Amino acid sequence: MKIKSSLMLGGMLVALSAIALADDSLTLTGANPGLVSMGGVYTSPYVGTITGVGSGINIICDDFTDEVYLGETWNVIPTNFAQMSTTGTANQSVLWDTGATALTQAQGYLTVAILASQLLSINSSSTQAEDLSFAIWDVFNPGSSTGLGDSNNINNLLLAAQSTATTDLSTAGQSIQSALSAVNISNMTIYTADPKGTVNGVSPAVTSCPAGTCGQPQEFVTVSMPEPSSWGLLTVDLAAVLGIVLFFRRRSAPNPSR
Repeated sequence: MKIKSSLMLGGMLVALSAIALADDSLTLTGANPGLVSMGGVYTSPYVGTITGVGSGINIICDDFTDEVYLGETWNVIPTNFAQMSTTGTANQSVLWDTGATALTQAQGYLTVAILASQLLSINSSSTQAEDLSFAIWDVFNPGSSTGLGDSNNINNLLLAAQSTATTDLSTAGQSIQSALSAVNISNMTIYTADPKGTVNGVSPAVTSCPAGTCGQPQEFVTVSMPEPSSWGLLTVDLAAVLGIVLFFRRRSAPNPSR
């Protein structure tokens, strides 16, 4: 999500073939205050409150062209990415029809999912997190990272994710769920402003904007990872208990040197 640092200060003053859930609302509640060094914008992850989901949720922005303010609330359509169609008419509930470099819509959003999962697995205050955020923006807004000092690394991250997305979808027979599983992602939910577009520069999707008149809100995604299996958790728990038992046995054993 792009929040210009100056705008943040001011803010402080499904697709036809996918499962598109009922209209919800999304409120932007937080951003990384330390990450404004790359291009003067705040990078993902951000924090939001989503109707029916909860608060304090990590959200990732895939839209570099629009802007939102802290405290802004807008209507969204949630789309279950795993159930989007990979053939026929593009899914109209989401913002983007196709990705960069002639990617299909499914390939583009899978690329976003891969990069987002990588971002969420590392320190969000790191330079690599900033690079991944710009790589996500470059999927649908090519050139977002142009001129940045890390542009080469950003491009490498993007190309690697695009290649993985294309290969996994092909291997999975265009099954998005299987392709997500191949990169250890349970699913991705896409939150698109509803309705899309603006009227006289104002988005009818916006229901509350602390900055006054706000335009088209950005699109955000949330990514979920698989839960560890019950057997895996049991193994970890048993190993931890065994370690504690051995520790106390060593502590309680008599010292032969005394």
